[in-house]
Amino acid sequence: MTKDEQLSSKRLRPKVESTFGKISNGSFGKVSKGDFGKVSKGNFGKQASNGSFGKTQSIIKAKPKAKASELSYLSWLHEDAQMSSYTCMVCNLHVQDWHHVKLSSSDKKNHKKLIPLCKAHHVGNKLSPHGTPTLWRETYSMLHQNKLADDIYNKYKEHLIIQ
Repeated sequence: MTKDEQLSSKRLRPKVESTFGKISNGSFGKVSKGDFGKVSKGNFGKQASNGSFGKTQSIIKAKPKAKASELSYLSWLHEDAQMSSYTCMVCNLHVQDWHHVKLSSSDKKNHKKLIPLCKAHHVGNKLSPHGTPTLWRETYSMLHQNKLADDIYNKYKEHLIIQ
């Protein structure tokens, strides 16, 4: 290649400037003076969030909010009269907690399926659905737990009919 050909080929190539080490004024993470730690993110058609840097939207669904009928049932369960009339299904001591009966760990809480338990049997380490779930399911079958939860909910429905 002659010297003239080399010069003409250099002129035909577009001039490329490196942005390495330069501060960008675009929407891709500019940092203003004295504002260290706060990085603005580009919009890219999404609504800006206050989440952590680089965080994407979670695929985990939000907790379901209790419906009005479920809230009524929950408030009925937590009344003093109900708390004193139900005892722990294991030891017959006074109820301190209501346990949500779920078929599997991935199920959502059903606020209509609750069983009465004392603190020790709700979150304890000897026999409890949260402390020893395998032993709990072996001792109290899902059928037994669901029947008790249904009985309590049916008493609530009777209470509504009477009123």
